[in-house]
Amino acid sequence: MKYFQSSPFNIFLIPALIFILFFSCTDLGIESEQEETITDFPWPREYYFAIWGVSPNIIFAGGSAGTILQFDGSEWKQMDSGTDNTILDIWGSSSDNIYAVGEKGLLLHYDGSGWSEIDLGLLTRINAIWGSSAEDVFIATAAGHLIQFDGNEWSELAIPVTGSINQLWGISSDNIYAVSSEGSILNFDGSSWSIVSQNHPPLFAVWGTSDGEKVYVTGSAGTILKYNGSEWDIQHNNITRGLYAIWGSSEENIFVTGTEGTIVHYDGIAWRDQPQFTRENISDVWGSRGSVFVVGGYGLIKQL
Repeated sequence: MKYFQSSPFNIFLIPALIFILFFSCTDLGIESEQEETITDFPWPREYYFAIWGVSPNIIFAGGSAGTILQFDGSEWKQMDSGTDNTILDIWGSSSDNIYAVGEKGLLLHYDGSGWSEIDLGLLTRINAIWGSSAEDVFIATAAGHLIQFDGNEWSELAIPVTGSINQLWGISSDNIYAVSSEGSILNFDGSSWSIVSQNHPPLFAVWGTSDGEKVYVTGSAGTILKYNGSEWDIQHNNITRGLYAIWGSSEENIFVTGTEGTIVHYDGIAWRDQPQFTRENISDVWGSRGSVFVVGGYGLIKQL
């Protein structure tokens, strides 16, 4: 057996080499890791709940502390919303007719030059907004209110549920869907709302194809439901996390987002969990002409 035999040279050389290697590796390693994992966003590091746009060059994002950002195709700029209340959803019929809704009955309108508040006398949270045109807009609240704007006034509609309405989506003024925390799916036929499916886990989002033949709903514990024209089918997948938002360009290109950085993509054949780039919750997803954006916690805004 051989033993290492020290010499006067080794005794002084080894500590010096350790010292050099330690500080060299520490310096390079830490700086490299920080550059790869830390992002300094040029916008407020708020929690963003909503994203919606007219085109890839006109996009709005909203979040906590009343934060509203506008994207012009190259950079995000903060707008003066006039409120500190959290923004939860955004929708518009054009670039100069946009609404944002949120906490404490917040309803904002953008006319192309600035945001102004519309007072409906609501104290409860407004979760969602969607419309078929500038004269046909719907908002949904956490207290189970569904309110319609006809171009002149806002009127409350009777609905057959009492729980929080979390999201709205439709293809026309007489074919609109809503989902609730009670696990109900509702449909509006132009005159009244009815329950078309129920007894599901809490549901958070709804989206469908432009012809309305396929409608998809997402919810807690990885719930994904698909309406095939006659019934709602459970979509089998390996996701168990809450799914907050859904958007697609077609039945072969659908994105679903949720807790802890979850992104699921559907190609018309299977739902596949996508690689995670964040552990933050991804609250909303929106896209146009091949561009897909997501927003979420701790300042997250990213183009996929």
